[in-house]
Amino acid sequence: MSAAPRALILWYAAVCGAMTLGPWLALHLRDQGLSDSQIALLLLAMPIGRLLGGPLWAWVADRLGAAGPVLKLGNGLAALFVGLLCVSSSPWVLVLAVCGWATSSAPMLPIADAATVRWVGRRYGRVRLVGSAAFGIGVVVAGVGRDAWALTPVVQAAILLAVATLVALALPPLPTKAPAPPRVGQLLGLLRHGSLAPVVVASLLHGASLTAYDSFFALHLDALGAPTWATGVAFAIGVAVEVGVLAVAPGLLERFGPRRLFTVGVASAVPRFAITGWATSVPLIVGVQALHGLTFGAMWIGATALYAELAPASLRNSTQALLHASMFGAGRLVGLLLAAPVLEAYGPDVLFGVAAAASAAAWALLAATRRERRSHPPG
Repeated sequence: MSAAPRALILWYAAVCGAMTLGPWLALHLRDQGLSDSQIALLLLAMPIGRLLGGPLWAWVADRLGAAGPVLKLGNGLAALFVGLLCVSSSPWVLVLAVCGWATSSAPMLPIADAATVRWVGRRYGRVRLVGSAAFGIGVVVAGVGRDAWALTPVVQAAILLAVATLVALALPPLPTKAPAPPRVGQLLGLLRHGSLAPVVVASLLHGASLTAYDSFFALHLDALGAPTWATGVAFAIGVAVEVGVLAVAPGLLERFGPRRLFTVGVASAVPRFAITGWATSVPLIVGVQALHGLTFGAMWIGATALYAELAPASLRNSTQALLHASMFGAGRLVGLLLAAPVLEAYGPDVLFGVAAAASAAAWALLAATRRERRSHPPG
């Protein structure tokens, strides 16, 4: 294993910092005159773009042996589409920009993750923690800045994506060239493979669970009468612990292994979201978000290493894209579709109970298949 290029670390910081546009996107679209129903419909483009765009772009990268060019093209297009959000209020341009951003950005992190794991192995977490820290800082800057200038989160994201595009041009060749071009049948075969299929389903269920926190935690605290700053404190605590977990990721992977670490991360969401939905004490709810360090931090380093471990040599990018597509594509789509009727009928407290149940199901599936033979999918 070699050291990660410095340009790659800077790239993660810029790209993850740009992701802070997500929490403010709905407010930006409302500022541009879209109705709540139009915003809700348009926001579905984000998980759909990850679900479809990620695997498709990653397969092209595997097929052509050109992960670097695909990463750079996707990065440049993402910067262009977010730039459109800065300068236009036309509904059709907004639709084009959001859908384009979702689709073009979908392969960026899977391709970078696949390359990083091959560069540094189990030291991946120490590279990725820079992105988590940048996200935490970016959320604060965007939130504070938006009070003075409504376009702050969008302009910040556009600038950071432009920086990431320039940095991507300086990256050395990504170590992802396949020994032989993969066939379409091999891509479809990933989902049928006994070792990978339950992991993908568990990722989907956990992704649906995380959607409750990412999209509706602020709404839940507001319903309990908590001040706005409480939401910021909760997110900050979670990100701080996440960065700490990523810093010690090599030791955790060495001691527990990827699958067990993934399972522990998923399991930690059960008490976290159960308490979040059941408790009425705001300090308790805010404090329990420290489990985000396991629910996302430990889960993510375990999942990234596990998908890399299960990936055939000819489909490294495509297999890593399955993690993003299942968790943040299909999982987020399912989470959003479930949230609408649950929120309308019962409220956010019950929604977090449903989230705890989804992660419990993912935990049970991983536990039931933990003795599955470790072998690569055909490829």
